[in-house]
Amino acid sequence: MDDLVKQWIAEGFISASEEKYEEEISRSYFDELINSRLIHPVQIDGNGKVLSCAMHHMMRKHIMHESNVENFVAAIDYSQTATRFAHKVRRLCLHFGNAEDANLSTNMRLSQVRTLAFFGAKCVPSITEFRLLQILILHFWGEHESIRFDITSISEIFRLRYLHVTCNVKLEIQQMQMLKRLPCLETLKIEAARGSTTVSVIFHLPRLLHLRLPAETNLFSGIGHMTSLRTLGHFDLSTNTIDKVGDLGELTNLQDLQLTCTSMGPSHYLVKQMGCLSSVLGD
Repeated sequence: MDDLVKQWIAEGFISASEEKYEEEISRSYFDELINSRLIHPVQIDGNGKVLSCAMHHMMRKHIMHESNVENFVAAIDYSQTATRFAHKVRRLCLHFGNAEDANLSTNMRLSQVRTLAFFGAKCVPSITEFRLLQILILHFWGEHESIRFDITSISEIFRLRYLHVTCNVKLEIQQMQMLKRLPCLETLKIEAARGSTTVSVIFHLPRLLHLRLPAETNLFSGIGHMTSLRTLGHFDLSTNTIDKVGDLGELTNLQDLQLTCTSMGPSHYLVKQMGCLSSVLGD
């Protein structure tokens, strides 16, 4: 649900009012969909917050049909790459799987796409062709121990507000520093089976609100200066120093903090970490 809400905001579907934040308004719309039974809650946390939802297959089929008729979204798998779709596509979903020679139809004006979601192992389209992109979702599937991905092309999409990269194996991101060229980025999610890196470039993203990185990530010193952050995960207590734990106290707008502990070091060290964390969070 949270991801969907952030995507609505990134595409500009939701406008804040004097009384409410964009996320609060988005959640009220989401609740309306649930109350009208267009979607059904699947997972609910202890506080009654809906974590995930499902849709009846008949309703899903109807919505997909209407989306196609209204040209709201184009969903393509590797067997349909030769199919001609509408000239202007605003939202594009590509399911290429393990295909090695999938290409997009030449009649599409990719420069008009606002949202791109890619699922596959290879055949990633040239990101630079999507000049007006606001949402980019990349789901990589690898059969080897790791996948390398050069982020340079993404750095040229200056309007990008939402970036989600996920992978089932270790994801080695090259040219990570190029992310600082994305001044509008509000959500950054990088998820992989394993990963360990220091990401000081995040300090150069002035509008970043939601940050989620792989476990074992070493956050940079001075993260406490990023006071706009509302979401932070995963913060690894076993790899980050006590000073960095203390910096969490400076994040006055933080609403969601996701903690992890990937390795068990000396017990006294973890006790000190937890004590500092307790102090920061106000017991």
